[in-house]
Amino acid sequence: MDTNLPVDTLSPSTLGLEVARRRGMAGWSQRELAQQSGVAQSKISLLESGKSQTAEVSTVQDLAKAFGCHLTELLGDTAPPAPAIATSDEDAGDRVTRHITKLFPSPLNPRKRFDPAAVAEIADSIAAKGLLQPLTIRAGTRDILDAVGQLAEVYIGGTRYRALKLLHDEGRWPEDRLPGGMVPCTLRECSDIELIEIALTENIQRQDMHPLEEGQAFLDLERAGKADPAEIARVIAKTPRFVQLRMQMARDLAPAAAEAFAAGRISTEMARELVRVPHDVQLSHLGPLLKADWGYKTASELHEKIHAGFPNLGHALFDKALYTGDLAEDHNTYGGKTLKCCDVTLFRQLQDAAVEAKAVELRETHAFVEIVRSKTTWLDLDPAKLSKTYARDERGGAAIVIMPDYRVQIVEPVRRWSGDTKPAEMSTAEKKALAKKTDPVAGVSTGRRIYAKAAKSRALQRATLETGTATVLRVAIMGLLGDDVVAIRPEAKGPDNHALDAGLALRLGEWRDRLGAGLVDLDPYLKARSRGDTKLWAALRELDRPALEDLHACLVVQRLGVWSDPWRDDNLGDTPLQIALASAVDLDMAEVWTVDAAYVATLDKAQLLDLADSVGLIFGDRHEWAKAKVSELRQAIVAIAQSANAFRHLPPELAFASAKTIQQRFRSGTAAPANPATARGGQTI
Repeated sequence: MDTNLPVDTLSPSTLGLEVARRRGMAGWSQRELAQQSGVAQSKISLLESGKSQTAEVSTVQDLAKAFGCHLTELLGDTAPPAPAIATSDEDAGDRVTRHITKLFPSPLNPRKRFDPAAVAEIADSIAAKGLLQPLTIRAGTRDILDAVGQLAEVYIGGTRYRALKLLHDEGRWPEDRLPGGMVPCTLRECSDIELIEIALTENIQRQDMHPLEEGQAFLDLERAGKADPAEIARVIAKTPRFVQLRMQMARDLAPAAAEAFAAGRISTEMARELVRVPHDVQLSHLGPLLKADWGYKTASELHEKIHAGFPNLGHALFDKALYTGDLAEDHNTYGGKTLKCCDVTLFRQLQDAAVEAKAVELRETHAFVEIVRSKTTWLDLDPAKLSKTYARDERGGAAIVIMPDYRVQIVEPVRRWSGDTKPAEMSTAEKKALAKKTDPVAGVSTGRRIYAKAAKSRALQRATLETGTATVLRVAIMGLLGDDVVAIRPEAKGPDNHALDAGLALRLGEWRDRLGAGLVDLDPYLKARSRGDTKLWAALRELDRPALEDLHACLVVQRLGVWSDPWRDDNLGDTPLQIALASAVDLDMAEVWTVDAAYVATLDKAQLLDLADSVGLIFGDRHEWAKAKVSELRQAIVAIAQSANAFRHLPPELAFASAKTIQQRFRSGTAAPANPATARGGQTI
């Protein structure tokens, strides 16, 4: 920092009193002066009270502009003593003079930006009063001398040097004060590391350097192998964390963000938030930040925006144990939480590697594999000139689509198309028809899925009742603890479409008659009841323990299962809890279910022929049976199914298993496992 004028370290008895005097004349409070000048009110208070021993050039300039006076009018005519930090550096050494043209600014000085107005102010002061403090120089180093010749390197007093150079270039050199263009200097040799340390200490302590300049200087020291962050922190009397953050901003800010930061368009706090994410993410936030859009007005709002964009660990295609970065919890309004990956760069590297590995795997089974980076959060293959195809007779390709939030979606099969016009897509009906022919899973109708769910629900109710009180209590506790997957559902659903076992319905009817229709209804989901709670309580007090246990079991078990609703639970698979409950009550669907009229009504003719073939009805004469009517096929299949337990055929969808397992059984032609004593196998329909 320069000490030519009383603008680097100022006596509060001079500057502070003058600021207070002019503020009183203007009728301003300290707060109003702060608003007019842009100088912090705390700085003004410290100056006026005499507690502040220093003032920056920019501070004095801003105050002078607010008062409408020249900088020197605030400073008075008396030059203050030089600052302590500069005395030891600038006074030590030999006093020499050098011509202005034989001096050059040190390229090692980390400070690269100089305020032209401040340089002009100091130039005017030198022209009027001369150079009050000499520059500090050293002989140019070998590398520098090779480039500029025999010159002296100015490493303390960079602003004063530029002010002198300005006077020389403009022809305003003060010959009366600096004859012959000669400049007073202190010649003091120092190493590169010492030079940088001196410059850093001086500028940082006086808050005269931009954080980007500081960070770049720290990086230069580290890259040269001359100091690590801990050593730099010790030299400049800052914490290692301060040094690391400055280095990170200088190294990792996107060029456009760094330019905005250097120009003062974003704050240090905002820059620290931006530097946490890759360049493309920085740029996506920079535009709204510079325009002060809604949600981008403060650093804390920017923090929330960036946090919301952290990738979800649940979207990882890779082994989650490989991610070693910081995690943040994102809580939703329903009490759940999502783990977000704060180290976006690491997450992307792992996800990209996993995508490449997946592409290698898919190339073994597909004609081609295309990795598509989508610009939107919804699936659109058109920019990549790919389209989904349902033709499984040819080996299609696969598209690995990476969404902007780094979710990965694999689409198969796909086809390529060329030219500017996309081929006409099949209609929904055509897609369904083709899928039905080529994919057994797609051929399973909604009605067939609903039938399977209802049949399994009734069987689960019956088996749970037969198992005993302990199982019923466990199910009730699951419901009371908030699990609505298998059991107690709070929705206000009517009983019309609820799958209910016939035996259970009979027992519930008996309880209705026993307690009275006005006290008990068969719909456990209705909230409003016409009877009084006290009457129901009185009726329950009349029941003994066995009766209470039976009523409790009926009321709990009737809540198990699904509704016959195509928009609810019509997928092929069961939840892990449903599968576990079926296993706990030893439920074997092959033992309790047989083909009935309701089931065959869900099958088309091709599926009926497959079923007839698997149960031995056709005996190889499929062509003749193909001429039969659908109604005749259904009647014949039901008849043989009901004749003395002639066969046991369990379709895949009627077994308790996950959707993935059931789909695999459909596509591989494997029947659902049945009891070995009764199973006959057969083709899957």
